[in-house]
Amino acid sequence: MVKPQTCEIAVPNPLDAPPIRSPQAVHTYVVKRIKGKEIVEIGTRNGDGMSCFTLHAKKATAIEMANSYCKSLESRSATISAAHPGRGFKVTCSDYRQGGVVDADIITWWEQAPLTNVPALQHLLREQKAGRLRAGASAIILFDPKWGPDMWAWNRLCPLATWSARIPFDERPRCMQKNGGKSPQGSETCNRAFGVFILAGVPVDHVPMLDDKSLDSKACIARHEQGWVAATGHWQEYDVPFQGDRSVDGAARPDAPSIGAGAAGLLGAAMGAVALIVGLAAAITQRRRRSALPFA
Repeated sequence: MVKPQTCEIAVPNPLDAPPIRSPQAVHTYVVKRIKGKEIVEIGTRNGDGMSCFTLHAKKATAIEMANSYCKSLESRSATISAAHPGRGFKVTCSDYRQGGVVDADIITWWEQAPLTNVPALQHLLREQKAGRLRAGASAIILFDPKWGPDMWAWNRLCPLATWSARIPFDERPRCMQKNGGKSPQGSETCNRAFGVFILAGVPVDHVPMLDDKSLDSKACIARHEQGWVAATGHWQEYDVPFQGDRSVDGAARPDAPSIGAGAAGLLGAAMGAVALIVGLAAAITQRRRRSALPFA
């Protein structure tokens, strides 16, 4: 199967338009990060993004709690399967907060209450600790700079991220076609159908850093912004540099070996025992040497 190079080509007639959904340019970038991996999208709506993800991912699952969207997603997955055998996506019609619902290499979303970033990450961490979410799982989180709550969340989550990207887009014609620039909510206007989106990769095992008050979010944001400016190409990307096993923002390297508190305690006790044995051996050796000396 020849896979389309962009999500704009793969999904030429999306059902929704920004800011109701995330931009197709963002979907294309996400594909870069998920090729050959299993992905779960939370809050899939009509599936404009998922319809592209599923063509490139090892496995794709849409989690949607609204029954009306679930039916639309099931129909859309069947259509994709007919055109591309074996490439349809799974639909889970459920609240993502149900235990055991989310398990993949990558989990992605764009927050909209009741789906919000920090509680979602904390839920994923609980699932991982319970063994229901695989080790090494990461979240790809989307932020709209024109939406205040998104920027508040990006400011808080920046120190947890191992990479970020700034993706330009412009879907104003489609937005005007879909809703004429009007919005019942008042916030979903076509002024938000162009500009840039920020994406960030957050390993689930970095979530405990939310409690670390020493992390400097402002300095983190400044580093990412400088990284975007220095980037070349259409996508402005920034990979957080590491110094040894820690990032410049204080996060542990995702592939760094780690041990739990219990293991750390056992290791500490073992090292203490070794030190005691070494000390006793040294004392005995010294005593023997002194005994061998004349007039000791």
